[in-house]
Amino acid sequence: RTGHWRLNTNAYDTQGSNNGTVSGVTFSEVSGKSFASFDGNDSITLPHDASHGFNGDNVSVSVWIKTTSTAQDEIWLKGYGSGGNSLMSLRINNGSTANKAYLYWRNNPNTVAKELYSTTSINDGSWHHLLAVRDGGSLKLYVDGTLEASATGLSGTFDGTLFYLGKWDHQSYAAQNFYTGDMDDFQTWDRSLSASEAATLYSNGRPDTE
Repeated sequence: RTGHWRLNTNAYDTQGSNNGTVSGVTFSEVSGKSFASFDGNDSITLPHDASHGFNGDNVSVSVWIKTTSTAQDEIWLKGYGSGGNSLMSLRINNGSTANKAYLYWRNNPNTVAKELYSTTSINDGSWHHLLAVRDGGSLKLYVDGTLEASATGLSGTFDGTLFYLGKWDHQSYAAQNFYTGDMDDFQTWDRSLSASEAATLYSNGRPDTE
């Protein structure tokens, strides 16, 4: 694991030293489990660190969310900055595809772009586990421990440097697509997690407050 933001009472990275900067996000605890709440105008900015894995051929990103939003909301984004067109992001309600998770990957030259949609509706007000995996030339989206979409053909340089939870943002444009809902236990790996690991992350559930 290369990064772990538990989102209990802050945006500290308990795996490394890449603490996030909180803007408006609040933190709560219910039944012994803590989480971050975004009200549609909040975000967390995470530092760029090449060791997270996005710049390589293998990376995994895990998060728990709970939302009822019907807007196009960005859950997390990595890209842009000095990395040009590079973009890997996860959102909900992309375009006319309501209620589904949407995973997008694009290389810096903008010669390869892939998009995946979940089959599960994830804005039902229940907690859902979302796992995005780049495995070499493949892109995979797991929802609640189950592989729901995949694509092949990923190639080219990825070197984005901006990293956000809860919003779309770009160095040349205004922030938008702010997330409304709760978020918990955001993690990154510099390897491609397996199907069994995806299932285990879901079956283990959200961690208790530490």
